[in-house]
Amino acid sequence: MADLRRVTVRAKTPSEKPTTVDHLKNLIDKVGDIDTVIGEVMSRMKLESRTESQMILSQDTEGSMEWLSTNISKINYGQHPRFSVPQRITVLLPLEALRDTPYLISVIDTKGVEGTTQRPDLMAQIEDPRTVTVLCCSFADAPGGVPLSIVRETIDAGSDAVSADRLCLLVLPRNDEALKIVNDGGDVPSDREEGYAIREGQIDQQFATDGLPGIPVNFFQVGADEPEDIWRWLTSRIEAIRTAKVERIKRHVAAADNLVTNADVAKTRQARHTIADTMAKAAERFRKLRPMVRPAHLNLIAEAKKTHQNSIAASVNRKGSWDNFPVAHILGQGVRIDANLRTRDTFVRIDEAIEGLKDDFAHLSDVAQFLENLKDDVEEARKEFLTRVALAGRNLYSPYLSQAVDMWDKCEARYGAGSGYRVDVSAIFQAQFEGDPNAMTATEKVEAQVGSIWEQIVIDPLLEAAAFEDEE
Repeated sequence: MADLRRVTVRAKTPSEKPTTVDHLKNLIDKVGDIDTVIGEVMSRMKLESRTESQMILSQDTEGSMEWLSTNISKINYGQHPRFSVPQRITVLLPLEALRDTPYLISVIDTKGVEGTTQRPDLMAQIEDPRTVTVLCCSFADAPGGVPLSIVRETIDAGSDAVSADRLCLLVLPRNDEALKIVNDGGDVPSDREEGYAIREGQIDQQFATDGLPGIPVNFFQVGADEPEDIWRWLTSRIEAIRTAKVERIKRHVAAADNLVTNADVAKTRQARHTIADTMAKAAERFRKLRPMVRPAHLNLIAEAKKTHQNSIAASVNRKGSWDNFPVAHILGQGVRIDANLRTRDTFVRIDEAIEGLKDDFAHLSDVAQFLENLKDDVEEARKEFLTRVALAGRNLYSPYLSQAVDMWDKCEARYGAGSGYRVDVSAIFQAQFEGDPNAMTATEKVEAQVGSIWEQIVIDPLLEAAAFEDEE
């Protein structure tokens, strides 16, 4: 942004070698004073004119994709004079600029994963029921550590993104990588498609080895594969989400029709009494949550052990408030993971109870439809419960983190003192959350809130949804 890049100068004669000019180093050598250099760099960045956060492509502009590629590249490298580094840049395109699609869509390009994969911006997209999340990786290390971590954390958090097919993997080969891969017999493929098939089999095996369910996979090599093919595949993922929603709407419509046209009042009343009684007993049986299984701070410890030390240090300097290692969010995710572990079997038993009622009353189509809708409602309550407890954990731990000065001081003092930084910081976190009375108080508040949310979001609505009163 300040135009102080390292520049390679080509040789003028065959006997000379190319040289590199480091303009920032030259400026430091010339000025000498670091504060003055910082002031000069800030001045050259011209931040007062870099205030834009939105671009609009005119419908009359020719070469829309080239325009988009050029401008985004300039923004990414700080070379666009109107853009600094905003949290989000919006690019508005006319529909004609995109390839054919029946949908009005938005494409969100998140920043790369340089620290923990447990980031609020990533989770918000993964949890959005209208979003297809495309995880990308190179061909050589597919499926890649980051996609595996995201899939694992998504499942641990109880999200339905994988089961609902909202997560997929796009592998990006380069050059002739797909032709150099070797199969189990030691043979190389005859073409790219065969190479893709070999790699996809290896990806599936890696997911299975890690105990994870597979997700849809596709490959795209720029300049070699047809963009139309991958575009159709991506839009088919959107169609799959829409199809599931349409099916649910159809069930609701059918239930309403059956209630009006096919209801046997006497049999329906008897069935609803049985359903209400069964659900009431289930609600009372499961009203009290199981004890804590995995304390939230264990998630923080696990993330600290695998996140780059610079991201941890940057977060420590900001008392946990750093995008690449957001401590409050990680603790909130820890609360969610624990809540999922504690309630997973409970939801299975509620589902089994509903399935048993469906078998008993399969001959009553209106009741069967009601039970199917009740099953959907319970699933929605499960997702809402997990989302709410994560938010509660994040909000209730945040005040404590801002006041845990001693913990942050210890972490800051450890930085730069040799190897083992991440392990030692993890130990500091563990000692703090397991020995500090204020940390224990914060955990008790979180636990009380989790119990309250469980009753509000799951138990009480379950009773209300199944309740039935006789009409005189």
